[in-house]
Amino acid sequence: MKFRVGDPGRIESLRAMNGRLAGKRLTPLQAKEILDLYWDTPDHALMRGGFGLRTRRADAGWQVTLKELDFDGDSFLVDRIEVEHLLPQADVEAFLAKPKLEQLLSTLRQDAELPDAWARVRLHRQNPRLQPLAMLRQDRDKRYLLAGKDDSTPPIAELSLDTVEVLPPAPDLLLGNRQGSPLARFHEVEVEAMGEVTDADFDKIFRSLNRMRSFQPSDSSKLTSALRIASAFNADGAAAVQPQTTMAEAGRAIWRQQLIEVLLNECPIRARTGDRVEAVHDMRVAIRRIRAAARIFGPYFQREEIRPYLRTLRSVAGDLGAARDLDVSLSLVRQYQKALGDANGTLDIARTTWKTERKRAYRKLTQRLGGKTYSRFVGKFSRFCNTPGMGVGAMTDLSAQERAALEVRHVLPGEIFAHYANMRVYESVLHHDTPPELFHALRIEGKRLRYALEFVEHLLDPKPAAALIEKLKAVQECLGDMNDAVVMQDRMRRFSMERGQPPPPPVISHLDDQIDTQRRRFGDLWADFVSPSTRRMLALAVAAL
Repeated sequence: MKFRVGDPGRIESLRAMNGRLAGKRLTPLQAKEILDLYWDTPDHALMRGGFGLRTRRADAGWQVTLKELDFDGDSFLVDRIEVEHLLPQADVEAFLAKPKLEQLLSTLRQDAELPDAWARVRLHRQNPRLQPLAMLRQDRDKRYLLAGKDDSTPPIAELSLDTVEVLPPAPDLLLGNRQGSPLARFHEVEVEAMGEVTDADFDKIFRSLNRMRSFQPSDSSKLTSALRIASAFNADGAAAVQPQTTMAEAGRAIWRQQLIEVLLNECPIRARTGDRVEAVHDMRVAIRRIRAAARIFGPYFQREEIRPYLRTLRSVAGDLGAARDLDVSLSLVRQYQKALGDANGTLDIARTTWKTERKRAYRKLTQRLGGKTYSRFVGKFSRFCNTPGMGVGAMTDLSAQERAALEVRHVLPGEIFAHYANMRVYESVLHHDTPPELFHALRIEGKRLRYALEFVEHLLDPKPAAALIEKLKAVQECLGDMNDAVVMQDRMRRFSMERGQPPPPPVISHLDDQIDTQRRRFGDLWADFVSPSTRRMLALAVAAL
């Protein structure tokens, strides 16, 4: 189990704690410093297969570890695969000189066979080269929990109190040739089961820690946290999106951040190592954000450079959309069966039919994600997202004034106001019998505004920006619920017509009521969103940029 700790002072209370935690004796602190460098192939085959490959320098020497990433957010208990082996210094230096996957895998096989789950990793080249993925420096204080009365009792759990620094990934840091400046710092408490710990013991430990102020249960691994943090920085450690950043490089950084989300969600979809339905949703949102960023930042790249990436992403988004639509429809059918019954069996037949369609949709999606063509795309797009200047025309001939016209602070404010203006256009056409298509079009405009704001939210005035985004989310949620009902109604009608039967009246009536409810709710939300006070809020938020 793992907790993210917002206030580092709260960890100090655990460091200083004498006596017991959850009724178990605590041993004295054992402190050590750890430096971890994670590796992956250029097409991120390991991460996409649900594994992290790590070389570690610690007090005890060098170690290589292959570990399964944490994807299952349904429980605070994580049962993950981990294989590790000690490394002599000479082997480390030889590997760093020419990092290849087989060097580390052959070392791991000296102790044990690779786990069966390793088959999820799709390697399209023999013994591919590895590249640094993420780097962490940890100050770890370790304590053991004992069930007995004296120190001779075997421990039932290991308690790790970690201060974690995210560093730019660099092999020479691992060798201690220089010190790296941290990009960010966070704090975690992790409990690892040992010996004959029972579920009841673990539950008591969880409840004891969960009661502590500033402790938040976490299902995110340190690696995934580090990847998300590091993606917002350039290789030199500077924040990637700043007011003076050119539009092209800001767009590149935003694509890099969203690509990480795309890659992290692949394994739960392809191998069912977590919440598959949620992973489809999250990957689809990340691709939607990449495509939305392309509308804003794409014109600052050479079109022929980015067009192939966007074409592939559009195709993947289509496959994700097909799976997602069926996930939503099946979820709604279950709700209707429970709330409304199913007198003529139409809902049960629909559920069976759509389950079959969803199975086909997921098969098509997983085949695409596991294929060689998609892996090549990932490798190329990842390189593009991490190579400054790639795909951008030469700027050496531009005057200072022309170059300034390409900076975030000079372009994004106008883009944001334009998106808001595009939404306000609908004031003239929304009325009591507005067709659903117009509400859906407004919803799309709202997404574009929201993404434009969130791409640079850290540069905006935080208070009005946060309030504005919350208002926009409320409008989008209302329009989303309305759209779900409209789409479901249309799907039920088409399904019934194909079978030569009328759609079930209770369901159609229920959906009509839902649509009417959301229309009424929308009126108040919309009036507030286009009000002078909201426009003032927008101006104040953007003024900081």
